[in-house]
Amino acid sequence: MSYGSMEFKVIEKVPGKLVINYEELKAALSVELEKYKGLVVTENQITEAKSTRAKLNKVKAAIEDRRKELKKEYLKPYEIVEKQAKELVGMIDEASSNIANQIKEFEEKEKEAKKIEIANLWVKLGYNKITVDKIWNEKWLNKTFTLSKIKEEMQAQIDDIEGDLNAIKELCGEDKQKCLTLQSKYLRTLDFQQVLSEYNAETEAAKKIIAEEKAVKAEQEPITVVSEEPQEEVEVQTEVQEAIYEIKFAVIGTEKQIKALSQFMFDNNIKFEILKGE
Repeated sequence: MSYGSMEFKVIEKVPGKLVINYEELKAALSVELEKYKGLVVTENQITEAKSTRAKLNKVKAAIEDRRKELKKEYLKPYEIVEKQAKELVGMIDEASSNIANQIKEFEEKEKEAKKIEIANLWVKLGYNKITVDKIWNEKWLNKTFTLSKIKEEMQAQIDDIEGDLNAIKELCGEDKQKCLTLQSKYLRTLDFQQVLSEYNAETEAAKKIIAEEKAVKAEQEPITVVSEEPQEEVEVQTEVQEAIYEIKFAVIGTEKQIKALSQFMFDNNIKFEILKGE
């Protein structure tokens, strides 16, 4: 097997351009490798097959080694430029970072100043049932969010809170202590639905205890002996137990309407629950 015609040669080498004997080498390889297509190696040909494979691998290694040499050689000018470019970018980053740090420091001072303005705005509203952090919104610190807009949002929050507190008051009725307890819980979380769920659970638990106490008391009452003397027959009307149904439905309405509906169902001893995620 001749290797002279398969030598990896550089025909032309100019900056930015590299030409090899691709067509010549491809043609020579195609002719030489054609004989190995569909080759079946027999036991007697093992030694020769190993030798042939070693020669092919040698040609392959020569091409790969030359390719890597050329790549390294052609990358040298780029590596110099790359190093220089990175140095220039580093100089820019240093200056840019210095400016960025000063901008950030200035913006932080602006935000701190606005926080103070927002806190003073809350104080002027005179609402002392909660602190401003309970309704704090980070978007208030944006430059585009004016103090007048913040005041509007604060007032809307106060109106919602007062609406919930009144709803709790109506829910408790005459039980002032219970009302104060529930309102205190609500002001800690501002979660009306959570307070309502807890109230429902406590009310049901209290009803269950009362029912159990009545049952125990009834069992302990002495048995009255009834006289065997004939008595006038009295017609007894048996109370008919109404059927109890369970239905699921969605309610759409304002917060006030939802609260009124909840109160109605409580007053009429209708059990209900708030379905999460539906």
